[in-house]
Amino acid sequence: MVVLNKKTLCFITSHYGIAKNGPGTFADYFVKKVMEQKDFKLIVISTDDGNSKYGEEVIKINQRKYFGSTFISAIKIKNRILKLNKKMNIDYIYFNTFRLALFSTKINIPILININDYYFAQMQNSFKTLKKKIYYNFWKHYYEKILNSAKMNFVNSNFTLKQILKNNAFDEKNFYVTYKGINLNLFNYNYVEVKDKINLLFVGSDFNRKGLDNIIEALYYLKTRNNKLGSLFVIGEDKKSINDYKQMVDKYNMQDNVIFLGRMNRSDVNNYHDKSHVYIMPSTREALGVSIIEASASGTTVIASDKGGIPEVIETEKEGLLLPECTPEALYSAICRLVDNSEFRKKITEAAHIKSEQFSFDNIYTRIVKDIK
Repeated sequence: MVVLNKKTLCFITSHYGIAKNGPGTFADYFVKKVMEQKDFKLIVISTDDGNSKYGEEVIKINQRKYFGSTFISAIKIKNRILKLNKKMNIDYIYFNTFRLALFSTKINIPILININDYYFAQMQNSFKTLKKKIYYNFWKHYYEKILNSAKMNFVNSNFTLKQILKNNAFDEKNFYVTYKGINLNLFNYNYVEVKDKINLLFVGSDFNRKGLDNIIEALYYLKTRNNKLGSLFVIGEDKKSINDYKQMVDKYNMQDNVIFLGRMNRSDVNNYHDKSHVYIMPSTREALGVSIIEASASGTTVIASDKGGIPEVIETEKEGLLLPECTPEALYSAICRLVDNSEFRKKITEAAHIKSEQFSFDNIYTRIVKDIK
């Protein structure tokens, strides 16, 4: 085991100070927690323009957005680490964005890696497009090189771990499931009773993968069969397919019911949790489903697919409803069940809220430090 005793940790990430995604949000939390707990002497290397927020030392590596930019940034990071290590003794390097570790694998310092790339967890033949297959094959060799060199690999779910071990030759003892978590301080539990019509919430940027078409069709049934549909709030941006979905809404004459809101910051998303009764995510594949954890923390009842890592977050019938096949008819039936049985809905929503506390950043931070020790 690695022994951790207030030694020097070099934390490397993208999106630091720009907490618009998973790595950025966790990076902000992790740095703040380290500075509060004083578990390590901390140096942050970021590929974005984030500034010091908690008294930590921040080194910026500017990353331009072009093909091969990750390679250039990885080279710069390796050189910066070598230079820093001559001035001080770096005990651990933690890559929050693991592709940036590409050229640091032969540095004689223990490397800790957070695996946050979902594509790597998928079987090669699961990709439906040639572009994604090429992407996977291009990176596969480098991924294996990076993860085999790491002292510890932190994985976002048991599902992801199984996929990684299934498709690659790795030593399982070097992998630790720590989950992707949430900052519970950003969420308030607010269970909303259904009085007449039901409001639903969808959050995601890949409308096709997350099953928005089946949701819209299910809500058409809800509107025409029993007139129980209030609104579906669609938060997220999918420039490639947004027009197709708007045409679908027009076809079903649901322009007043389906509201496309685009991207939003965290506080605004929380406002729509307060307006919604059900969070719905019939995704065809999902490594974990952080948005489901957010819904559970907010008191929004979950209907989702029984796919990937989602069952690690929600136990069906106890903390939400997970469907083996998310057809429009199945989604419609699940929504009606929640509308017709308020006592059941409240019970599973409260249970999911309690479960969400297991995925707090505090618990994940404690688990990471414990694993290192």
